[in-house]
Amino acid sequence: MRFAIIYSQGSAWNTEKPLEEQQGITEHVEYLQGLFDVKTLLIGGPFTDIIGAVAIIIACVCHHITKNR
Repeated sequence: MRFAIIYSQGSAWNTEKPLEEQQGITEHVEYLQGLFDVKTLLIGGPFTDIIGAVAIIIACVCHHITKNR
């Protein structure tokens, strides 16, 4: 089973900065890369309008996914 996680802008989002300059983006990308490396994250990325993003994960290991990570 697979799940789609929809990300949206949180309270820390700075509308004055692009995605690459958002606070915590480096850690977020590293976390998702780690999930991808162990085959928990199948695919993910920002929407073309940069308002949010999606991640597709495998359900059998979703206990590794925590809120607000």
